Amino acid sequence: MLHVTCAIIEHDNKILICQRSKRMKLPLKWEFPLCLYPFLCKWTDGSLAITEHAQAAWVDKSELQNYDWAEADLPIVKEITSF
Repeated sequence: MLHVTCAIIEHDNKILICQRSKRMKLPLKWEFPLCLYPFLCKWTDGSLAITEHAQAAWVDKSELQNYDWAEADLPIVKEITSF
């Protein structure tokens, strides 16, 4: 099992989300099982530069369920929207 961490980045009561680009999609490819460990972080300073993703957005927690999430992220979305 592959263990992976991710940052849930919050700023001004909004959460940073990123959309995978078309070139990141690997249909029908095999992958290792993974366990995702999220960490809640605060954005303090600086500018955002995306290099792999199609786009990034700051959204309200209440809007998170309106996006088409990768399956591995769905439990995290559920957890964030519950508090």
